[in-house]
Amino acid sequence: MIIVILLLAAAGLYIFYSVAGRVNTIMAIAMSTMCFLPRVLYGGSLADMTRSGISSSEPRIMTYTAGIAIILVFAVFAGRLSGANRLILPFVIFLSFCYAFVWLQTDEVQAGMVHFLTAAAAWVAGAYAASCVGRDGKSGKQFLYWVLATVLVQLVISVLQFAGLPLFPTNAATSELVGSRVNGSFSHPTALGKVLLLFLMVCLPFTRSIDRPARVAAWAVVAMSFPMLVLSGGRANFFSAVVMILLWTLLLPRGRAVASKVAIPLAMATIAFASAGVWAARFEEDPEGSTRQHFNEVAMALIPANPVAGTGPNTYITTAGPTDALTAQGWPVHNSALLASVEIGILGAVLLFLPLLIVFLLAWRQRRDDTKTGDFARAYVSALPGIALVALTGWGMMGDILCLWLFFAAFCYQQQLRVGNRGRPLATATTEPRAVTS
Repeated sequence: MIIVILLLAAAGLYIFYSVAGRVNTIMAIAMSTMCFLPRVLYGGSLADMTRSGISSSEPRIMTYTAGIAIILVFAVFAGRLSGANRLILPFVIFLSFCYAFVWLQTDEVQAGMVHFLTAAAAWVAGAYAASCVGRDGKSGKQFLYWVLATVLVQLVISVLQFAGLPLFPTNAATSELVGSRVNGSFSHPTALGKVLLLFLMVCLPFTRSIDRPARVAAWAVVAMSFPMLVLSGGRANFFSAVVMILLWTLLLPRGRAVASKVAIPLAMATIAFASAGVWAARFEEDPEGSTRQHFNEVAMALIPANPVAGTGPNTYITTAGPTDALTAQGWPVHNSALLASVEIGILGAVLLFLPLLIVFLLAWRQRRDDTKTGDFARAYVSALPGIALVALTGWGMMGDILCLWLFFAAFCYQQQLRVGNRGRPLATATTEPRAVTS
């Protein structure tokens, strides 16, 4: 029966690819599996309903695991594996070595390995997707329209949830904590906010497209994201999005988009003022100061025992639980860097986050270029401070969102690689029209 289902799925995918084309197929797979229905296809256990960690207690195949694998098959057959993939290779080698010789090969470690290898594969998939997408052409609009459609679906779901309809309900424990906050189709409200934050990063360059429908669609993504960022109640997500938009405006080339440099900050100030009551209530009900510091201290105390390779991916609760009562109840450290340092060691954490830093360094060097690749550089530079804030004040970026994070980071990096060291477009981009202001 499973073989029949797989054959039917393969046939359907082939027909869709033949009719819709490469970019539509890639984005349909990526958006549906990572940004709409990140669900378990196979594996895991009932204990995962209440488990907190980067993955399940046993190895599992998620929808996005299968989706990313399919995109990688496309990349291999197309012969378009990017040089950008070298950045993630050291992390994969480190994982493989430690799994073979250092870590205990328990079910939870195996589940963590599947999760991290899927995230590494997402980087490769993102670089391939970027090689298929040009900002100002048909492929760029196809990419953007899939993001817009996903945001629109999440907005409809969120509005219906806010109205009281029990769509995509969270589990009992999460529901008790988050109250009336919306979560879209995700398992937690903050997951929705993190996805929207990454959407903003990749859509901002399209606000300067020469194609008016693309610009309108990109700004529509921005406009529709903010109501959900407010209703989902993620403070770090909301303020990071505001900072991203303001930095993007500040970094626009001189003499460009003068009106936007006035209108956008005013719009951000209006949104912040209008939602001030929501954030005041959130800080009042959940200040989190002392608890967050407590979790940081617990994690810091664990690192010296295994500083290089850590205790193994996905083992934080198992490792820290016996040393702390709150952690034993299922509360990981609310800091992605510390969580990674405990589980895969300082070296592993460095190798995981180093590609993201390298993308930032390239983006910083290109941030002044008045080109399409310069726009992707400005978007990444604008996004990283906020994303870093989210990652350093929570652990959610290490879970399911990690795959989308690496997918879009590699997408931005590959777009920037189209520019030479001095900011001149390479031959593949020399015939493309010059970007205009939004």
